[in-house]
Amino acid sequence: MIASDAIAFVPPAPTPQRAMPSMLGLYRHLRSNPLGIWTEEHYATPVVVNDSSLGRRIVVSRPDGIRRVLIDNAANYDRDGMQRAMLSRFSGDHSLFATEGGRWRAQRHALAPLFTPARIVGYAPAMRAAAERGVQRLSVAAEQQRPVQLLHEMATIAVDVLVATILVGALDPAPHEVAERSDAMMRDATRIGLLDIAGAPAWMPRVSRLRSWRARRWFEQVGQDIAKRDRAGAGACDLLAALAVEDDNGRPLFSARERRDNIAMFIGAGHETVAQTLTWALFLVASCPGLDDEIAAEAREASSDTAEARPLARAVLEEAMRLYPPAPTLTRRALAPDRVADTEVRRGDVLIIAPWLIHRHRSLWSAPDVFDPARFLPPRRQQIDRFAYLPFGAGPRVCIGMAYAMQEASIVFSHLLSRLRFAIVTGQTIEPLQRVTLRPRHDIRAEVRKRG
Repeated sequence: MIASDAIAFVPPAPTPQRAMPSMLGLYRHLRSNPLGIWTEEHYATPVVVNDSSLGRRIVVSRPDGIRRVLIDNAANYDRDGMQRAMLSRFSGDHSLFATEGGRWRAQRHALAPLFTPARIVGYAPAMRAAAERGVQRLSVAAEQQRPVQLLHEMATIAVDVLVATILVGALDPAPHEVAERSDAMMRDATRIGLLDIAGAPAWMPRVSRLRSWRARRWFEQVGQDIAKRDRAGAGACDLLAALAVEDDNGRPLFSARERRDNIAMFIGAGHETVAQTLTWALFLVASCPGLDDEIAAEAREASSDTAEARPLARAVLEEAMRLYPPAPTLTRRALAPDRVADTEVRRGDVLIIAPWLIHRHRSLWSAPDVFDPARFLPPRRQQIDRFAYLPFGAGPRVCIGMAYAMQEASIVFSHLLSRLRFAIVTGQTIEPLQRVTLRPRHDIRAEVRKRG
């Protein structure tokens, strides 16, 4: 049973535009917060075609069209150059995030064993221990009656989980330092600029990249140091062992650059989506009196560490990802003509599949702007179209760590709420901000109290 107040809360989101902005307005929105470009039509119409000096953009929110692009004819759609550029700034040019074609398939195959069902279940005790360390840190703030910054605290826990699972013994910097560096890089390095919109080459200097240079260099150096340590014979954690695989001829499958970039990717991006999901979920629960007590009661009775053993906590997390999807926009460029959702697609067209829009689309969801976790509980859960809910994407490039992230988020979320209460500090402006991921523009401040 979900507290009745939970279905009355409308969390913050940008007001839809009445019409597409001018080119200058478009640039301003993309620079400041791309969520602001969407119009009322985008939230109500399954397919919207926009022609501009930037080319032809087709925004697809119809489930059969999404399936066509991401699965049925995925080979015809490559990632758009701007999205690739944003990802490479955060994870390097040679990581799983940034590569394409044969190199991407080889990397994906080599890294997949880290996330088998058996391995993920085996990570549960370490995830639970990291959650308890988070509780202990937050309990100090509660004793001192000191407000905390939710995103920073959740990022610290998420990094701790990485260190305790796939990076055992490999990472020297403290989790809170990694969280701080990642925040600095995400805020600046992935901001869209005029050169990005114009399609300028990646080697041309950007102000945003200069601002984040130290943070990016720090991640590159950490990745390089870890890779060298393994070659020096200090032993390999799970990730390093995966990166040390050889091809059929006995040669290393991953180049030194690919090893470095993938290590940096897992350290930086590997915790981002979970940290943001936990932050938004705690904010939503704290805004709905009584809901935290139900989640705490469920956690005390849970028979295992799986997300399935905590259906209410899982429903809240999934609803948080519906309202604030970790990856708000996916873009693909058509390599050849096609037909998608009754719309002709030309070679070179950019197709935009935006979970931010899809998850709030009037044709797909009832009261889409309302926080209602019961959507993800039986019997309503079975009514959700697979391609109307895309928190981790879909198709060949679906997030490799999806099951890992859901188990981690469920364990941490339930454990925190079973021991602590959170109250949002009044008077602050809470606004979702799109970079590569979806984060609060300003960290959300909360007061913490111990449960009796």
